[in-house]
Amino acid sequence: MHKLLSRQIKRHYLCDRMPQDLTPLIQAIGQAYDDFENERALLERSLELVSEELNQRNQELRRKLLQLEDTYNQLGESLAVLDSIFDATGEAILAFDSKSRLIRFNQMAQEILGIEQVKKVYGSNRVMRTFFKILSPEEEFSHELRKLNADPGCLLFGVIALKDRRLFEYHSTPQLNAGQLVGRVWCFRNVTKIKENEALVKYQAFHDSLTELPNRVLLIDRLNHAIKLSNRQKDLLAILFIDLDHFKKVNDTAGHQLGDELLIEVAKRIKGCLREHDTLARFGGDEFVVLLENIKSHRVAAHTCQRINLKLTEPFELDGNLFHISSSIGVSIYPRDDHQPEELIRKADMAMYHAKEKGRGTFEFFDSPLERIAQFQLELENRLRDAFLQQQLTVFYQPQVDTKEFKVRRSEALIRWFPKDGPPISPADFIPVAERAGFIKEIGYWVLEQVCQQISKLKTNGVDDVRMAINLSAQQFADETLVDQIMKLMQKYKVEGQDLELEITESMLLEDLEKVSAQLTQLRKLNISIAIDDFGTGYSSLKYLQKLPIDSIKIDRSFIQELSQNPGNQSIVNAIISLGHNLKLDVVAEGVEDKAIVEFLCFRQCDYIQGYYFYKPMPADELLALLTQQRR
Repeated sequence: MHKLLSRQIKRHYLCDRMPQDLTPLIQAIGQAYDDFENERALLERSLELVSEELNQRNQELRRKLLQLEDTYNQLGESLAVLDSIFDATGEAILAFDSKSRLIRFNQMAQEILGIEQVKKVYGSNRVMRTFFKILSPEEEFSHELRKLNADPGCLLFGVIALKDRRLFEYHSTPQLNAGQLVGRVWCFRNVTKIKENEALVKYQAFHDSLTELPNRVLLIDRLNHAIKLSNRQKDLLAILFIDLDHFKKVNDTAGHQLGDELLIEVAKRIKGCLREHDTLARFGGDEFVVLLENIKSHRVAAHTCQRINLKLTEPFELDGNLFHISSSIGVSIYPRDDHQPEELIRKADMAMYHAKEKGRGTFEFFDSPLERIAQFQLELENRLRDAFLQQQLTVFYQPQVDTKEFKVRRSEALIRWFPKDGPPISPADFIPVAERAGFIKEIGYWVLEQVCQQISKLKTNGVDDVRMAINLSAQQFADETLVDQIMKLMQKYKVEGQDLELEITESMLLEDLEKVSAQLTQLRKLNISIAIDDFGTGYSSLKYLQKLPIDSIKIDRSFIQELSQNPGNQSIVNAIISLGHNLKLDVVAEGVEDKAIVEFLCFRQCDYIQGYYFYKPMPADELLALLTQQRR
């Protein structure tokens, strides 16, 4: 019997034994209790199993939830990083779906489009209308968008301008999924500064940095275009090559800053003399070139040159000082003079040099004889360089006789050129060529060394009382190393300062007075004498003669050679001699060729006479023989 049933029967029935007839019932109830117990045990076991399974599932769910939370956090971090990159790319990015609805954009795009409420924009196709409102112009971009109708998957690239003048470079790429178009991404990069820098670099490549005028490259380009236009219209064009006279003096006396300011003002004045469609270019330094297009006659070029020269002769007021300059202009005409731009410029340049040689402040047209002269000078320059290397140059000496004892006290060194394959070439021909070619300094120092060698040779032979005079070119005199070069030669050949006299022209005195004075003072410290050559033909004044350490003046031969026929020259020579003596300077007359002039100069007490009447220029050996005989 079931334990629970037995306790119930004992509690409710006080007898020890149950009636026999209730035994089956009791057994049935006991069996029912047993069955219940078994079922309850089974149910509890089932519940335990279900509970264990639920716990396992719950644990699995918790684990997966943690994994999902971790994944969510990682996705959130990745999305934040992507958003930061999205915003930090430096480009405006907009993403659209296949129906042209905006689905994403970054902060730069928001700023460009002026989007304030982000939520209202997502999923909208109104953003393109907003974009078109800020374009300038919008037609070009609309044309690009039409390409998408024909080819939705094409790539787009270009540059657009906004109304606020910013420039953006754009590129657009399609988004594909399994070959199907699902959207499109637009990227816009601000290239305003890049384009501005490119424009600046391009501008600087074709313009002069100081005056902002076109440079040589741009002028050649315009000249090519003008030639083509001239051929169609059957008219002329002219090239004006302008070089400023005495501009170097402004730089030396006032400094390069004021020199630059003067160039800017010169450019303005020249431009004021031109028509609006004419071109003024700067070639560097103090050289300008004008292109006159669409002219019917060379007289137009002539009148323009006259206006420019007249305008540039007006004084320039800079920093409270007045500066006076002029200009020399050369002119070439297309198609008369040439058909090539470079040749037209070269021939105008050639004509400019001819104008400068004729006296400055004027203009000259190019012509064929001028080109032949230039070609001759170029050939002469090449021959001169070869002659110098092959030692074909030599130094002759022309004695200077004193008017008291008629003895040789001085001698001037004169360079001579005797080519091996031709007649002698005059210094009047090759010295200017050497100066223009910048070759005169090398020749000048070579002459200095030859003279020092000759002085040393004379002293070795007992002649130590004759001074040697040497002409200095303007380029050599301006050389900062001049004094050092002379000192080295004096030490090398044991030459004393009193053995040398350096001759400079009056035009050199027109340069920076302080610089000239400093150079001459250094030379005088070496006990070297200084003479003014060709006196009376330049622009010297008493101020220069008083302030500068000058020892001698040489009367130019143009006054001496017509002395007998021209009474005016007699007065000039007499005045120069009196001036020199009053300033305690020696006076030398050069170019003396007849007895009457010698008598006049002796009567006027000119100190020294140089010329063919006494001696022609002679080789070094003949001078040595002459001086040795005189000493005996």
